[in-house]
Amino acid sequence: IGGVILLFSQRFHSSLQSLAERLVQILDALRIMAEHPLLGIGAGNWERWYPYYQSAQYTSTVVHSGIAQMGVDAGVFAVATAGVFVFFAWKRKSGSRAAAAFLILHSLLDFTMQFLPIGLLLMALLFSEEAPLLSTKRSRALPFAMGLLCAGCLCSQVAYKQLVYHMQHGAWAAVTEQYEQQRFLLGSNPMAHGVYLHGLYAQGDLRKILDTVDGEEPLRLEEIVLRAYAVREIEGEDAACQVLLEELERRIYQVNLFEQTAALFQEWQVN
Repeated sequence: IGGVILLFSQRFHSSLQSLAERLVQILDALRIMAEHPLLGIGAGNWERWYPYYQSAQYTSTVVHSGIAQMGVDAGVFAVATAGVFVFFAWKRKSGSRAAAAFLILHSLLDFTMQFLPIGLLLMALLFSEEAPLLSTKRSRALPFAMGLLCAGCLCSQVAYKQLVYHMQHGAWAAVTEQYEQQRFLLGSNPMAHGVYLHGLYAQGDLRKILDTVDGEEPLRLEEIVLRAYAVREIEGEDAACQVLLEELERRIYQVNLFEQTAALFQEWQVN
C-alpha cells in the first residue's frame, strides 16, 4: 500500500509540474500574441521567439496548447476564424460531436493539433454525415483539398529526408545546393535550415553564414552557435564572445544556451 501511495504521489507531482509548465507556456504565448496580434510571428517560429518572452525555465519546440500555438503562428484573426468555423460546424448537428469536443478540449493543454492526421480527424468528426460524403460538389472539394495539403506536406518531408541523407554521408555541397534549389519546400523547416548552415560551415563559407543569419531575428540556438563560430574566424575571438554574451543577456532562462556558451568558452580557452 505504501508503494502504491508513493507511486501515486510521484505521478501526481509530475502531472502537477507538467500542468504548471504548460500554463506558463500559454501565458508566454499570450504575451507574444499581444505584441504580434494581427499575423502572429509565423508558423514554426515559436522556438525562435519564446526565449525572449520566457517567464520561467523550460525547453519547448511548440506551445503545449493548440489554440495558443495557432495565435502565435497566425494571430488572433486566425483563432477567431477557426472558432467561427467550429461554431458553424457544431450547429450542423452532424458528425460525432462528442469526440470532436474531446479533441478540441484536449488541444487546449496539448499540441495534438500540430499533427496533420489529428486535424483531419477533427474535420472528419465535425463534418461526417449519414448522407454519402461525396453527394455534392462542395463535399467533393473537401477531400480534394485535404489531398493537396497532404501531398504538399509529403513533398516537404521527402525533400528534408533527402537533405539529411546528404548530411549523413558528408555531401555538404549537395546539402547547400539542394536547399538553395528547394527553398520553397525547405525554407519553413528550421531543422532543414540548420542542416544548410552546417553545410555552409563545413565548406568554409563563413561569410554566407553571417549573411544568412544576420537578417533573421531572433535566432535559434544552433544558429547562434554557428554565427559565433563564423564571427570568431572572421572578426576574432572577442567579437564571437560578445555575440554569445549579448544573446545570454536577452535569454536569461535559456539554460541550454548557457551550457553551450560555457562549452565554447572552454573550447576556446576563454576566461
